[in-house]
Amino acid sequence: MTASVQTSVIMSKSELGYSYKNRHRFTQNLYQASITDFEGDEYEFEVMANSFEEAATQLEAMAADNFIQVYNINIYQVG
Repeated sequence: MTASVQTSVIMSKSELGYSYKNRHRFTQNLYQASITDFEGDEYEFEVMANSFEEAATQLEAMAADNFIQVYNINIYQVG
């Protein structure tokens, strides 16, 4: 079985030079993902992880827990 992962980084306002008061910082990043199964159904998930690889591992486990046969995963770093 061949798998491919498409990644994308979305910059936050703080990275673009905006400042916030009472900003909370997390040690992990937030990742949003869409998982497509072999029937063409699409599922949306969010996970906290340190890297894209860790996020992909968590998403694969979540898909398995929900009996989803993964065809494609798109992962986006949100924060």
